[in-house]
Amino acid sequence: MPAATEIAAALGLMEDVVGVSHECDFPSEANARPRVTKCPVHDAGLASKDVDEWVRRALRENGTIYTIDEPLLRQLRPDVILTQKLCDVCAVGYGTVARLAETLPGPPQVVNLEPSSVSDIFDDIRRVARACDVAERAKELVTKLSARLEIVRERAAHVAVRPRCFLMEWVDPPFVPGIGDRNWLRSLADTIL
Repeated sequence: MPAATEIAAALGLMEDVVGVSHECDFPSEANARPRVTKCPVHDAGLASKDVDEWVRRALRENGTIYTIDEPLLRQLRPDVILTQKLCDVCAVGYGTVARLAETLPGPPQVVNLEPSSVSDIFDDIRRVARACDVAERAKELVTKLSARLEIVRERAAHVAVRPRCFLMEWVDPPFVPGIGDRNWLRSLADTIL
């Protein structure tokens, strides 16, 4: 998933990244890595309503909207797989990844990233760093990110007129982020504002 690739990059690990998801495009080095996942609806040019209908049907009929290129993953022989349990629509389901990982040589360590707050994001950075034996890099990165967040918090505290915002994740049917208590976007807004 893109967040995992970006965490790996921020930790200086892109040289070690052997494969990425079909959605990973940052940093630019991610575009040179093999894609180990696929989603038929990705970049299909469908309208929001059509994507929603396709996703609902695929989940109902198949239980997932993604596929993993298992032969490619076996060829790449990862030592660590970064995945998530948070959302089966956001990325390949954790159970699918964990079951496949058990059959791979090694087997690779599966690291679950499941943030629901900014603090959880920092914990995920530390978790990835430990799994990749670069724990010291995580300390430096989290310190820098925390300082940047504090600057934003300070600036936001002095804004006299705050625009009212509406966040919409999906247009048709309407879906707003933050439904439930496990959405990082809502947590980020609460942290900053």
